[in-house]
Amino acid sequence: MESQRMTHITVERNRRRQMNVYLSSLRSLIPSSYILRGDQASIVGGAIDFVKLLEQQLQSLEAQKVTQQTDTKDISLEQSSKLRIDATVIESHVNLKIQCPKKQGQLLRSIIWLEKLRFTVLHLNVTFPCNASVSYSFNLKMEGDCTLTSADEITAAVRQILDC
Repeated sequence: MESQRMTHITVERNRRRQMNVYLSSLRSLIPSSYILRGDQASIVGGAIDFVKLLEQQLQSLEAQKVTQQTDTKDISLEQSSKLRIDATVIESHVNLKIQCPKKQGQLLRSIIWLEKLRFTVLHLNVTFPCNASVSYSFNLKMEGDCTLTSADEITAAVRQILDC
């Protein structure tokens, strides 16, 4: 009976010690303006108020993000109707299809940049679906020191080349 009582006292002492560590840690995370007094209830109450404020700020930031994404999507849709890039990578070969508005010197500039990025043009097909646009279909080979390895990386690099 006595050993059970001593075990209970020890367990309770450890629980209080752990609770004090947690309260001290919580207090250090909360701005002092949210803690009116140093007692446990004040620390927990201040933490609740601070978390509510953070939730409001998070909701506000999420709303801003949605607004920005909507604006970006509108711009992207507008741009994607002008520029379309599709890259497929199979081992060291790339099939790259581009549809974009016609620009003077664009094809030559693209080939030069592709070579700088360590691609060799194996085959090129050019078509003109309408007066204002052009379609390129490249079959490329990645050189051994080419740093772009995924379709997404290649698409991003080509987008930068064509946006120049």
